[in-house]
Amino acid sequence: MFKSRTSKLLGSLVLGTSLLLSSVGPSSVVKAEGEITPMQLYEYKWQVTSKTAVGDSFEAWRTGPSGRGPATLSINSSTSLNRSYTNTISGDYSIGKASIGSSLGVTIGVTETHGTSYSINIPDNSVRTITYRPKVRTYKVVSTYYRYPVGTVGSKTAIKTETSYVKAFVNWDYSYRIGY
Repeated sequence: MFKSRTSKLLGSLVLGTSLLLSSVGPSSVVKAEGEITPMQLYEYKWQVTSKTAVGDSFEAWRTGPSGRGPATLSINSSTSLNRSYTNTISGDYSIGKASIGSSLGVTIGVTETHGTSYSINIPDNSVRTITYRPKVRTYKVVSTYYRYPVGTVGSKTAIKTETSYVKAFVNWDYSYRIGY
């Protein structure tokens, strides 16, 4: 009789537990004292999916050194020149500008100083001023938000895409003007 009651009690306990687990479903785990903790079936993350250089352009001219000839006038890595440039980003970039910059090999939003080197010969009794400007490359960057299965069968699914544009320094373009 004791054995029969124990068997019935264990049978009821097993049946009750299996009913509880089946009602909770495969996406949850039952903890002690009835707590339910969801299991993670998917992981979500952004990924850079394409990078395309869409063109080069030039920004505003900057004024360099001036001189009177006959002479050779040079522009170099002088600290008196504005040799700085800040790479910029526009558009949508939930992935973050650091991730996009890293994928392109550039730093976005931080002012950087770039070297310069250019010389001209100034004719006798003439005045020249060296001018220079940044040459920049614009990149179109597409980022995609994916859902990856974790602990379940399936493949990654694209949920959302965003497009951003990065203007990054390439080098300096030089010229000169007559006069100061």
